[in-house]
Amino acid sequence: MLRAMILLQIQPLLTTLHLTDFTGKVQDKLELQRLAGLREDAGVPVIAIISRLVAHKGLDLITKAMENIVRNCEVQLVVLGKGDRKYEDYFHLAAESV
Repeated sequence: MLRAMILLQIQPLLTTLHLTDFTGKVQDKLELQRLAGLREDAGVPVIAIISRLVAHKGLDLITKAMENIVRNCEVQLVVLGKGDRKYEDYFHLAAESV
């Protein structure tokens, strides 16, 4: 099941992660889920995209792969960005379909 949300703005998360110290990662994930209006569950993978929503940033590849990802596992998707209307529409429709 895909739960998608377009976020117009997001507050900084609680911790800064380092290459060797992941303290606070779960708390930040739960906070991101809360801010995005998603079910808070540390066990559910979250895919976050922060980008201009344009083809040369790889959005064409992401939209093609998303159907396969959704079919094979439970995942939550958070998208922060604006750009080409077709990509904005794709993510809005994905959010409405759940």
